[in-house]
Order: sequence, then structure tokens, then C-alpha cells
Amino acid sequence: MKPVVIIDTEASDLLENDGEIIEICLLMLDGADISKTLHTYIKPSVELRDIAVEITGIQNETLLNAPTFESINKEIIEMIDGAQLTGKLLSFDVDFLNKSFGSIGSSYKIDIADCIELMDIEKQLGLKEHSNEYVAEKLNIQLPTNDDCGVATLLYKDIYLHYLNTNNKNQE
Repeated sequence: MKPVVIIDTEASDLLENDGEIIEICLLMLDGADISKTLHTYIKPSVELRDIAVEITGIQNETLLNAPTFESINKEIIEMIDGAQLTGKLLSFDVDFLNKSFGSIGSSYKIDIADCIELMDIEKQLGLKEHSNEYVAEKLNIQLPTNDDCGVATLLYKDIYLHYLNTNNKNQE
């Protein structure tokens, strides 16, 4: 069985062509436990525009001393290679990761077909909305007050485990 890695990223722009990953959080699961994590800001090639700061809450000053994508790409690959990626709006994260790998000359590429989209799981669970707050309330998951990349991956982990638990009970 493939290891499961929960992923969330923040980007400098919502458009793939213009944006860069500025924060990434990866949680590797061993059953229900987190066995490995990678959570870091990533220094973009240009300063963030005001709209990116407003959407992400990440300030340019926070990114000044952050590592570049090139300097941490091997750590990222080490965590995701051969894993079953899962996350919310996963095509966004995968598109940005593939663009980032390409921008540094890496041939590493993630196939979206190998990923689990949490919004599909939420639909299967009968949830009518997809905001983190709504999902956490409906699944009785305690959501911390700050909504950053790390908090989101912890919520995504709980959604994934809830789904697995529900499926296992239905198969018994």
C-alpha cells in the first residue's frame, strides 16, 4: 500500500502561469498517525502583490529568509515520491508543484490521476459546502482558530481518516 501524504500549498498568485508556491505543508500518514512532516515558507522570485498578501495572510517580510524551491525540492520529492497525495482543490497544488519542478529543470512530475481529491470525499459524505469551517463542524472536527497551511493539512488528515473509517464500517 502506498503511503498517504496530505498536501496544501499557498501561492503568490491564483493563476498558475503567474504564481509561485510560497508555502507548502506535507503530512505523511502511517495509519492514523503523522509519521513525517514538511512545513515551510518558500521565497518567490518577486515580491508578493497586495492581493496575494490579502488572500494568504503571508507577508513579504516572512519570505525574505525562506528557502527557495530549488533548495528544498529534494525534500519535497522525498516525501511525495511514490505516495498517494490527497488534499483539497488538489489540482491547484499539483499544477503549482509541477510548474515549480519544471522551473528548476527537474523532470519530476506528479500525475493527478494518482491523487485523492478531498472535495470528492466531502461530496460522498453528503456535505453540501466545502469551506473548512463547515466541513469541520459537520464532521465534528476541532478546527484551530488560525487558518494557515499547516492547520488546513491537519483538517484534511481528519477528513481523510473520517472517510476511511466510514468506508471500513460500511464494508463490515
